Amino acid sequence: MLEMHYYALYYYEHALVYKFPHHLTKADIRSSDWRMWQGLANCYTKLGRRSDAIKAFTRAVLAGSTDISILVNLVSLLETEGDIKSAASFQRQIISEMTIPGTGVLGGGELTNIAAKAHIWLARMEIKNGDFGAAETHVNAVLKGHFELEEARALQREIKSYVEESWERGDNGDSSMVVHTPLKL
Repeated sequence: MLEMHYYALYYYEHALVYKFPHHLTKADIRSSDWRMWQGLANCYTKLGRRSDAIKAFTRAVLAGSTDISILVNLVSLLETEGDIKSAASFQRQIISEMTIPGTGVLGGGELTNIAAKAHIWLARMEIKNGDFGAAETHVNAVLKGHFELEEARALQREIKSYVEESWERGDNGDSSMVVHTPLKL
């Protein structure tokens, strides 16, 4: 029964309608229950229907889910499908959900490692796009949190070499190529 994903969704939907017969309709469940969207997305993922899984995970986020695992799964699927721009947007959302408000510092616990990986992912993307200042900002955020330090230091060295190469070529007029704070190795 556990591997029958469509049946699982069918019975979950009917159980909710049975439990809340006067408060919920099937349309309410489909539109506002992020758990239903997450369950549907997980089923689509297991069935290999990645584009449907992306839509369902996105609906779960839009329905108000604060579950970081939904964002992580969504980023993974988007990256697999080649939608890097959307994946980057959800990586930024992971970071904002994991950051202590008003401090810019990542919160504690096991989930902080997820945010550190999101920063590293974004730093790599910014390096590919040639925005070394933004890449350095992400690397420095990881170094402050003491997670993924070796990878962050390697990226820091990579950024420094790109910046030095751009100065040698005379590309110093491009503001995205300028690193605004000194790199510390």
